[in-house]
Amino acid sequence: MVRSRGLLSVIVLLVVRDSRANGSPSIELTLTSPPVLHSDISFRCTTQHVELATVEFYLNDDPVARVVHPCGISLLASRMGLTCSKDGTKLLYTLTIASFDTPDIGLWTCRNYVGSSSYNITTRYMTSHVGYVLRRIGEDASLHWPPMLPGIQPQAGLFDPGGSSLMVADFANGVIQWGDNLFQSIEFTGNLTQGLVSVVLRSVEKTDNGTYMIVHGHLSIGITLVVIDTPARPVITEVRRSSVSGLTVTVKGSSSSKSGAPSYYHPEIKYHWNHPDQQGYATSKDGRFLTISNVDCQGKTSLPVFCYATENASDNSPKKHYYPHSACPHETTTKTSGGEGRVDEYTLRVIGFVAAAIAVVMSVPTYIYLWRRRRGIGSTVLPECCSRMTDSCDGIGEQQRQRVVQFCGRCWKPCVNCCSLVGVVCGYTCMCCCGLCVMACTQIPVCEKFWGRCCQCFCACCKRCCCCYCGDDDDETNPDGDVVTNEPRGNINPVNFIENLEMMDTEGTSAVANREVRVLRRSVASDLESALAALRSTLTDGPVQLQIRRSDIVTDLMAYYEEPDIVGKSVTVEYTGERGYDLGGVTADMFTTFWNMAAPVYFRGHEALVPFLPPHRLGEEHNFVLLGRIYSHSTSVLGYVPVQLCRSTVMVLVYNDTKVSEDVVLEDFLSYLDELDRELILVGLNDFLSLSSEMLEKLRELFIRFEMGCVLTQDTFKSQVVNMARNELCIKPGSLCELMRRGIPDAHIESFWSQVTLDELDILYTFLKPSASKVLSKIRASRVGRLYHEEARVFSYLKDFVKSLETDRLELFLQFVTGHRTLPISPIVVEFVDLSGVQRRPIAHTCGGVLELPSTYDNYGEFQTEFLNILSSDEAMRMDLL
Repeated sequence: MVRSRGLLSVIVLLVVRDSRANGSPSIELTLTSPPVLHSDISFRCTTQHVELATVEFYLNDDPVARVVHPCGISLLASRMGLTCSKDGTKLLYTLTIASFDTPDIGLWTCRNYVGSSSYNITTRYMTSHVGYVLRRIGEDASLHWPPMLPGIQPQAGLFDPGGSSLMVADFANGVIQWGDNLFQSIEFTGNLTQGLVSVVLRSVEKTDNGTYMIVHGHLSIGITLVVIDTPARPVITEVRRSSVSGLTVTVKGSSSSKSGAPSYYHPEIKYHWNHPDQQGYATSKDGRFLTISNVDCQGKTSLPVFCYATENASDNSPKKHYYPHSACPHETTTKTSGGEGRVDEYTLRVIGFVAAAIAVVMSVPTYIYLWRRRRGIGSTVLPECCSRMTDSCDGIGEQQRQRVVQFCGRCWKPCVNCCSLVGVVCGYTCMCCCGLCVMACTQIPVCEKFWGRCCQCFCACCKRCCCCYCGDDDDETNPDGDVVTNEPRGNINPVNFIENLEMMDTEGTSAVANREVRVLRRSVASDLESALAALRSTLTDGPVQLQIRRSDIVTDLMAYYEEPDIVGKSVTVEYTGERGYDLGGVTADMFTTFWNMAAPVYFRGHEALVPFLPPHRLGEEHNFVLLGRIYSHSTSVLGYVPVQLCRSTVMVLVYNDTKVSEDVVLEDFLSYLDELDRELILVGLNDFLSLSSEMLEKLRELFIRFEMGCVLTQDTFKSQVVNMARNELCIKPGSLCELMRRGIPDAHIESFWSQVTLDELDILYTFLKPSASKVLSKIRASRVGRLYHEEARVFSYLKDFVKSLETDRLELFLQFVTGHRTLPISPIVVEFVDLSGVQRRPIAHTCGGVLELPSTYDNYGEFQTEFLNILSSDEAMRMDLL
């Protein structure tokens, strides 16, 4: 009998599981129109993943309507109407109340066997609703109400969406009485003598959204603030397909509002479609719908279309792409006859349910262990922290220990006494931690948030404790229980392209054009950051430790990338024979050095590189699969593209298509050429008739060198150059690009490379190029306030030195200080040390971009000579400081 009962229970569970196979059941009641007296209002009850359920509506505890599946409506009260509809897995029941009045005020509820959802309308109703005010996050919102009648009622109260009093306008005495719990930054801008009430909410946040009401006598007048946010990334679904006169497919974009607004605000989301030039198919746009015709189903792939959404004046949502060729019919590779080899769908669901149940049971002990461990961390982390730090303090001199006390004099003293290297002053916050953790922990802004609290973290990068304290010596901990975490590679920060836009060149344009360029670039940069974040999210495992010989970095790294799974892992690097500890700087230096060494071996080009392999080295073709793997993985780890491949070549690599627009191919080709060849081509393009006989002869030699045997004429010169460029950048490297493409995981293509547009590549490459002015804007002195005389002198030497560097040496300087040859994300912090004699030299800590400079230089000549010697020395790039 027990066995029979157990079987029955399993059957019941499986039936319930089958009815909810696609998600958890839910029910929600929302108000779909402002609750204005004497007007029609509507409630919507939405159920999801629920079938065969009866839904009932209540006002307080009294039933007012009932719906029996599928749509058997029973109305138990007058002035009401009810409709049913379906949207995918959602069932929508809309209850309309005609001429909403005081008897309808109360707690409204919709209920089924899953549960219930309520909406309280006891205090949030109005006599009139003026309308909606739409503002972006951070903007000011002005709310203006119609004129009041002070003679009838001498006072009017302003209430926020939660019902709290913001202010009372006293018309009789001409004064404003502000509420006690005033959290918003609010300013009165009306005129009391005229009965005008207006306010400005400063720098609104999403939590400020809702209906603000003026209560004046029997009047309750509302204005609804909507705080606009970027819509969600659209979902593209196929809605129609036709094979008449070639394949035609219609797709639909669907997004959702993420703005802060009441449920009765109905967002207006617009859908935008774009696609590359010369895409090989025709398109027709109709709002959220896009019809794609003449799709070539014979090709292996197609250039994607992109969809993004906007809501009123919001920023563009992240883009979603769709490959038209994915709608082409594909032959089935495996055929089965009858039921042979086929698994029943219900059986699969049963297996999935059983597997999920086992996983839940197995996870309970792990969860309990982690919960208990977390409970114990608060009381043990500080002693354990200092204990572990003390272990790392061996060999640290008294001078360095005194520097810790000097910098972190306000920090928790037991922590200060344990620190092995340096404490970093961060605004008003002083953070100290073990030397191996210092750069990782200084990235955590938690101490600024919890001023006067003690915040601890266990650094996942170096397996050490870090602590931060800037209050009195008490035992107070974070009251909110926030957990501070470090990602496995959290010390390499994502590049913030938006913050660095002001340093990108927009010279030579008018002020208006400059603003337009900045607006456009900000939108593109936002898309780029989203795509890079999606690529970075593919690093789900690791970190894996790489042992690299600096002298054989290309060979060693390629050996690691023979294993395809490495692209899903974060990495840490240890150079053989060097003592540097990797908190991000060593990894960045390793990838930078690898591409510097690999570029002349496997690529050619001046400012833009193209894959190249001479015929006598065809046996090395497989290395391009590894190069593709390293190219994509290093981008996900570093947060930017570490090597500047030609844009046209990237398009070939990603889309396997050579139909890149002429302007792009021509611009890329000029970057590919060296300076002399580029000048020749530019003269021919701009003024062909001005070419001298000697220049024409050099042009002929250039054309022959690129296998273009043709007569040069003014009419055909540009088209000949474009053909030569397309052949050199797209056609010749096509097979090598295909090999590199094989090395890039599909997840990387899906999340990043297929999303990247030419505009985004421009921003990536613009960010890659450092200049003296950009680097100078990143240099900061570690000590706040006036520098000592000798420190100020050396600091000026450093700035003059950076100004004097050519591009190649400037990139070498950046690699020495930060590990990258690109513009650094964080400031370069300069600290001054007292080194003289043979010990005098600049010392760089690449993990945090810290440059230690001796303050003992007497003149610029000494400084320049020693720094140039450092940069030209191979030993200077070794990671030999812990």
